[in-house]
Amino acid sequence: MTYFVLTYDQRATHHDYTRLYALLNSWRAGHLQNSVWLADLSGNAAAIRDTMKGHMHPDDTVSVIQLPTTGADWATIHCRLEGTAWLKARFP
Repeated sequence: MTYFVLTYDQRATHHDYTRLYALLNSWRAGHLQNSVWLADLSGNAAAIRDTMKGHMHPDDTVSVIQLPTTGADWATIHCRLEGTAWLKARFP
């Protein structure tokens, strides 16, 4: 598995994002901020981006960034506990 940061901007105000959230939850992604998730996934960033894009409005933006598997430095404030727990479990 590879660690990724998944982030997006929802530009469509009346689009139903239920399918996107179901996808992220099926990946057991940690929800760090409103549109920032962390996940352990197989595949490359482009494939993950394309999978996410298939569950979003065509005008939305998506970024997928691979994280190192060791030695990552991080700090948060006022972030979701679920996402912070994901980071603590992988980068104590």
